[in-house]
Amino acid sequence: IRGSADGVGLFFSGDRSTVVAIPIEIKSRNSVRTFHAERIRIRTWENRFVDDEEVMLRDVGERDVLFAQFPAQKGSRCHPLFKHCIPDAHERIQLLHHACTYQSKRVFFVVGNDKDVMAIYRVKFGKELMESYINVCRNIFHRKLEWLYMPRESFPDIPGSWRNAIKDKALKGYKLDLDSLKSTLLMWWAINVEKYNIPEDEMMDNEWGLEQTIVFPIGNIKRI
Repeated sequence: IRGSADGVGLFFSGDRSTVVAIPIEIKSRNSVRTFHAERIRIRTWENRFVDDEEVMLRDVGERDVLFAQFPAQKGSRCHPLFKHCIPDAHERIQLLHHACTYQSKRVFFVVGNDKDVMAIYRVKFGKELMESYINVCRNIFHRKLEWLYMPRESFPDIPGSWRNAIKDKALKGYKLDLDSLKSTLLMWWAINVEKYNIPEDEMMDNEWGLEQTIVFPIGNIKRI
């Protein structure tokens, strides 16, 4: 599994005999709407969660920065403070992904505006949750992605299930078609996947057909 954390914090034990890498995700709330929404979330935690023994919250210094530490789960459910402080499910999954890729039970989430840090959250993920997520990723890889990662001499044909997926009405707004998908996948494949039985000089000269396969101009695409 690959990850793309915005930063990594190195934390040493008291005797400095061990060091732990903790991924850091940074989000900015620069628009008026997102800034005020974040400020409201920061100011309304106290009455709801102050008595939770698993939670630690404090103001940092004189800059009105909230530091909060809490687990990702309460029982088998999402911890209410995790959901309150980070209401976007995509951002919560992103933190879980960072925890798994860096094999760290803790992840920092830093949020601020265009000038200052507003809050720092340290989220703790349980072993069972992390193992379950890794198993889901492995299942997706073996069922849907393995064909793309296997070393081979040329770019593989796109499976029918992928061809059918881009025709789905749910993806209509992304303006994604087969040519743009193939071009994007091909560039990714050329950089990331081991090539089987292709001489290095041929790869450098593009004699293995890359320039003949990419369709220019590349179609309209959008990250999904």
